[in-house]
Amino acid sequence: MAMIENLTLKIVENEGLAVATVSYDIVPSQMDLWTQQQYFEVVELIGVDARPEDGQDEPIPRARLRDVFVAIETNPPPRSKLIRLPSSALDEDQDIAHPMVDEIVARVTLSPDRPGVPVSRNSNLVRRGGFVKDKPVAMPA
Repeated sequence: MAMIENLTLKIVENEGLAVATVSYDIVPSQMDLWTQQQYFEVVELIGVDARPEDGQDEPIPRARLRDVFVAIETNPPPRSKLIRLPSSALDEDQDIAHPMVDEIVARVTLSPDRPGVPVSRNSNLVRRGGFVKDKPVAMPA
């Protein structure tokens, strides 16, 4: 079974638009190489809601790339995916009266094209927007 390593998320916002760059490496197993295993790839952004929020992590609407077929190679190149969406879509804690910091991760899932168990991993946490101790959190330019 392949492994997902070096998974990183970077988000750049400008004039109401956001671009999330999700980068990672696929490390194939010997079995993947011997059987020429292929995977369906899903890359999505997830809003993280730890306490005191509702505690439910939720996919961010319009922030999912799916059903890409990935063929496993001996030395696969690093993978990089761009997700473009309005900055407002990243506001996963929409509360105008009490803006909260949005916490976002990228989740990559590789599902084998033959019977098998999917592999999934989350990226680093990116924070944006909201207030911390009554001070605005700087937004990227």
